[in-house]
Amino acid sequence: MTRKLAVLEAGVLAGALVLRLAGLWAISQTPHAEALTVDAHLYWRQAQALAAGEPAFGEGLYQPPGYPMFLGLIAAAGGGLASVRAVQAALGLLSTWLVLRLGRRLGDADGRPWMGALAAGIFTLHPSVLLFEQDLLTPALSTVLFLGAVELLAPWWSGRSVLWRPAVAGLLLGVGGVVHPTALAAGAALGGLLLLRSRPAGLVLGLGLVLALAPTTLENHRAHGVIAPVSHNGGLNAYLGNNPDWKRTSFLRPGPAFRAFVMAAEPWSRDLPGRDAYWWARTRQEAVAAPGAVLGALATKAVWSVSDRAIPRNEDMRCRTRWSSMGWLGLLPARFGLVFGPALVGLVVLWRRRSEAGAVVLAGLALQLGMVLFLVADRYRLGPWPVWALAAAVGAPTLLAALRARARWPWLVVPLAALPFVPLDPVTAEDPAWCAHVRGNLMGELGRGGQAQAAFEEAVRLDPSDAAAWEWLGRHYVREGELVAAGQAYDAVLAEVPDHYPTLMRASLLAERSGERDRAYSLAVAAAALPPGRDEAKRRVEELRAGLGDGL
Repeated sequence: MTRKLAVLEAGVLAGALVLRLAGLWAISQTPHAEALTVDAHLYWRQAQALAAGEPAFGEGLYQPPGYPMFLGLIAAAGGGLASVRAVQAALGLLSTWLVLRLGRRLGDADGRPWMGALAAGIFTLHPSVLLFEQDLLTPALSTVLFLGAVELLAPWWSGRSVLWRPAVAGLLLGVGGVVHPTALAAGAALGGLLLLRSRPAGLVLGLGLVLALAPTTLENHRAHGVIAPVSHNGGLNAYLGNNPDWKRTSFLRPGPAFRAFVMAAEPWSRDLPGRDAYWWARTRQEAVAAPGAVLGALATKAVWSVSDRAIPRNEDMRCRTRWSSMGWLGLLPARFGLVFGPALVGLVVLWRRRSEAGAVVLAGLALQLGMVLFLVADRYRLGPWPVWALAAAVGAPTLLAALRARARWPWLVVPLAALPFVPLDPVTAEDPAWCAHVRGNLMGELGRGGQAQAAFEEAVRLDPSDAAAWEWLGRHYVREGELVAAGQAYDAVLAEVPDHYPTLMRASLLAERSGERDRAYSLAVAAAALPPGRDEAKRRVEELRAGLGDGL
């Protein structure tokens, strides 16, 4: 390595470190430093249970357990949220270094080893990379596991190597699958390609995968009598993203409406595998009934997967950049619109080289396809992002050289390079109501009731159908003695989700407290009619019946 290249690479790594330190400071100035929302809140609660030696997955492996177990190790060592974010920043820096190494080797074939520094810079300057490293979500861990596996396999594409490398690579890919299941797509792609090159190496990689997945597979069989390598929500995710109404279902957020939707999988006695089977069956049925709609969904998601615009779901990192200290993170320039054209050229160049380069391309495309088949969102788009960064670093100089030579073929890229700028459905737009809702969740977690109330009131003003915000407000108004406002809030919840059992019961109690015993009775009757046997609601019906007399 020349001195200039060493200085360049050190500068890129130093810049990546500075960005992450600045990002850690930025989030420390916001309520996100102390409070968590949605999936991150659940992951941390599970991690704390694991650290305390308590059951963390009481209902089964609804979500992959790998990430909560990773967090549990940090919690068991006495670490808190700041420690988790520091560890994930370190993992992000390690991922940057691995991208740099991979890019340098890929660039060596063209006499351009500086491609590694370019790829590492592109990888790091994507806003979502840093924003998701700061949250308690899977990308920081799953990315480094994927890149570590690719790095370990590098010698096998240029010649024979020791068998421990594919064995450990298989373990890393399997652990990655227990963290986020789409990693298994990359494992299958790399394993299949390696099997064609060296049967022993491919078999050893497969063995590593099996060993990593064995604990979750055995637990699923022990607890539920089914063979499932990871979790039991694949069917639900498949349905959410592949049905005639997928643009609505893909963006359902946590709350009464989402819970009511999920409950379609009951009868209530079903366990998680039974519910998962229900959603897989429903996905197949609706695909057969409306194949054009499902194919259209897949084509649209393929475009969305490379869009220059953010694709939110439960979390929308654009809300975070509204905080003054974090605004600069949203200005980081590396997005699909910038890299997609050069990356297309780079993917072709790399694939034609076969060996290691072709393996990197195949693994990245497998991750991309796995996402498109289920749900497209920024959290999942980070899976193949390192490959897009590597491809762009390879393709950019190739494209520039062709343009200087006035070759005609680069113009063939122009129509495809426009894909990231295709207008998207309004459902993907930044939603101020959801940002207000998230702010309310944060303030509620921190015990700042007044600020939470103001945030949730803003949320329902902007989106009157936000049943989850109305539910929180109803309970808050009761505590504050504002019974009329509480009744209006509960009515708003029931207008959106008429069979929401907790709200029916709360509204019944509130009506009785307000002297509306007839209404209290009718609400209790509605609650008692919901499956399964609602004993508490039935007792309440009998108590109200006795108090109201035979006129009922």
